[in-house]
Amino acid sequence: MPTLIDQEAELFYKIMNQLIYFANSRFNLVNNFPKPEEGTWEEEDIQKITEKIFSKPEIILSFCSENPAMLNKDEIEIAKTWKTFVKDKFMVFTNKDKTIFFSSEKNPKAYEVWGIRNTFFDLLPFEPIMLEAILVPFREKIVYSSSLRLFPISFGGGYKRSLERDFQISKNKFGIISSLIQPIEEKKQSDEDLLRFYLKNKQNREEFWEEINEILKKDGSLKNVYHNEIGKSYVKEVKKIFSDIGIKEGYFAIVNSQVITSGKSENEVKERLKEILPEDKIISAHIFRYQKK
Repeated sequence: MPTLIDQEAELFYKIMNQLIYFANSRFNLVNNFPKPEEGTWEEEDIQKITEKIFSKPEIILSFCSENPAMLNKDEIEIAKTWKTFVKDKFMVFTNKDKTIFFSSEKNPKAYEVWGIRNTFFDLLPFEPIMLEAILVPFREKIVYSSSLRLFPISFGGGYKRSLERDFQISKNKFGIISSLIQPIEEKKQSDEDLLRFYLKNKQNREEFWEEINEILKKDGSLKNVYHNEIGKSYVKEVKKIFSDIGIKEGYFAIVNSQVITSGKSENEVKERLKEILPEDKIISAHIFRYQKK
């Protein structure tokens, strides 16, 4: 999990600690609560005050307007952005070196979250893991506040597959959200875009078989896309066969799972496709190059 650099981490804690102290002075949640620079705080006290801040986020505006800690302009602007936060239950896991907080709301979203001083999985026993957290912006990144509630439940293979499916759907709709500063908008997708997503790998094809059939029933012209994408998925297997039988090199066109023509160049294959396929079916062929290693 990527973490903030030391200067960023120090800045984050400087602002957040001052906000926590200010909020406690207003809500009187913890008695004899020392200033950040004058003593240490109990974890449960921090969590109690943080929960209160984000249940009444107007306290953030009061903190910024009164500025009791004499923060500079840049620091106040960072604090102001904390009015935009996400509080939810999340499934947390890694994906390509990113730590993903995957929300459990009705329209799930995946957030890329940065550690502050420690990588997140230095603190957790396993993944995926469920927890309740508050995500806040820090400049163009997303971090989590001090308030974390862990649910130490392990999950079986069936649930993990379901989680992966939902994650892929969310990623296709919204991407992986890496900033809370800009509005989160759903991508506009055509039936062709969705079909290509559903066909991109074997797992997707199995998971979204009903959705694939619905799209093809709705628009028969997308069968060309279907055959092209299926052909693309068979290229690795076909190349292995070519290697086994000793083919040296060439360009090949595959439709669905069948190689239908070849040539010494891509243009030669395209010309042959015009000879053997109807004009409106040519795009159903996926062309690839093979070279013996």
